[in-house]
Amino acid sequence: MHCIDDKQAMKEFISNYHNLAKPIKYQDEDLDTFFNLTDESDTDILHDHDIDAHIRFNKIESIVEKVASDKEYFIFLLLSEGKTYKEVGKYFNLSGERVRQIYNKLIERLP
Repeated sequence: MHCIDDKQAMKEFISNYHNLAKPIKYQDEDLDTFFNLTDESDTDILHDHDIDAHIRFNKIESIVEKVASDKEYFIFLLLSEGKTYKEVGKYFNLSGERVRQIYNKLIERLP
């Protein structure tokens, strides 16, 4: 397993990941222009996705998946999607503070 040294930076990265993970809006294309390659559309695709951030998130997620309970894992995923502690708490019938405690304990357990 990978060692995660700066847990606070990792928590900030996870909570902001949803801003980086915006999907490409293919539905804006029609069939006639979808397959046309232009410089403009190629650069949009490259700039829409921060590949390093996705790789980092996937590494963190694979570690979390190994050490977390199902509840902890889903809390992690929901927070990475931009949900607040309070919003996540509604899914599990928990207070936002309790979700924060569970999440912090999970982060501290990561190697």
